[in-house]
Amino acid sequence: NTRIQYQESSQKSGLGIGRQFELSHLTECAAWDHPATIELDFFPTIPSSILTLSILESTAQGRGNWWHNYTEATRRGKHPEWDYIFIPWYSEPSKYRLTPSEDWRPGVVAQAHAKRVRETSPKWMGGRTVELDREQLYFYERAYDSAREGNTLNFFLTNYPAEPEEGFQHSVAGAFTFEQLNHFQQQVETPKCFDVT
Repeated sequence: NTRIQYQESSQKSGLGIGRQFELSHLTECAAWDHPATIELDFFPTIPSSILTLSILESTAQGRGNWWHNYTEATRRGKHPEWDYIFIPWYSEPSKYRLTPSEDWRPGVVAQAHAKRVRETSPKWMGGRTVELDREQLYFYERAYDSAREGNTLNFFLTNYPAEPEEGFQHSVAGAFTFEQLNHFQQQVETPKCFDVT
């Protein structure tokens, strides 16, 4: 006695209007042509109940768009009806790996990324510190180099971030290259707080 309804993000309006959905899943929300319909049309159809499960997911795909603004507000606790979950690319260790040659050593970019993963992984991996292995680092370095050469580093970082901030990349180039921006991001350290009394 169940029913499934399939709708597409290319709809201009009417997403779920007139119905209620105890279970729902919207995918690649950042790429929707009219993402405001999610908030304006779809959210009112979700019952506020312990029996309700609704999942919204996406890669970042840009900055300053609806997905970026809504998820960052959710992260700051502005939408308490939602739980914010970030799943980093390295969370499933059997994926995204290549076998390097015996003499391969991680370069500067791979080492900086490994450091960032080591520092931030406890927040996203249930308190566990992740050390990327050689095959993961080799995959990351090769994919990074390929994206850099193809001038698509922003898209690479959107798909393989160590933390959410790294995933939200501008889609058009500015005064700084994506490689420079990523270098600056890698240099950022967690602030140290001091009690001054």
